Amino acid sequence: MQNLGNCKNSYVSLLQTVAKSTHIEEKLMKLAMH
Repeated sequence: MQNLGNCKNSYVSLLQTVAKSTHIEEKLMKLAMH
């Protein structure tokens, strides 16, 4: 079961990384629009 927990943790951190990059992209898009 611990293996499953590690899998879940890396999935969560992957989601967080994606969320951060999309947030940065959003900021860049807003800057580009201005």
